[in-house]
Amino acid sequence: VIAVGTNYQTPLNVVDPATGVVIWKIWEQTGSETMSTTDYCGKVLRDMVFVDTDGDGAREIVFGNESHTLYAMNAADGREKWKSQVGDKVSVIKLLEEGGPEADERIVAATEAGEVYLYDRSGRRRAMISLGSGVTGLEVIDGGTPSGHSLLVTTDDGRVAVDGTDFVPRGSLDAGVGRINAVF
Repeated sequence: VIAVGTNYQTPLNVVDPATGVVIWKIWEQTGSETMSTTDYCGKVLRDMVFVDTDGDGAREIVFGNESHTLYAMNAADGREKWKSQVGDKVSVIKLLEEGGPEADERIVAATEAGEVYLYDRSGRRRAMISLGSGVTGLEVIDGGTPSGHSLLVTTDDGRVAVDGTDFVPRGSLDAGVGRINAVF
């Protein structure tokens, strides 16, 4: 499938790549929720990843929105697999793969309030840290070994932080330039 995310009335359309036909969609416009083919999933999709949340070999769509929620949706039909509330608008979501592809995929989600959450693929929250300023960017850095992964995070107040996947700080720098919009 092809998942197309926007921040307008239909924040997620899932399309059959062979036919170009929309298989299912999430509709958020107030008063027009009946146009959705799924249950209401908040508004303004912010970021998404694909991960096998239930071990069946098929990847689900995990996305976060401005309604402070992460959703895992079955990519084939739009059924909700799980959802989780976070403390603010989701700003970024990344996959953390440890032990090789799909061996132990986890989801890292960050918010505009500065929280960074770690979830297992079934939607269970494993850890959370607050950075005190909105997260504007996040990248997973492969350290060569599963225990060597780091999270590179940029914040609204101009900091660059490096944390282990256990959320133990490894380093921080005030860049002195104000808001850092993203990290690549």
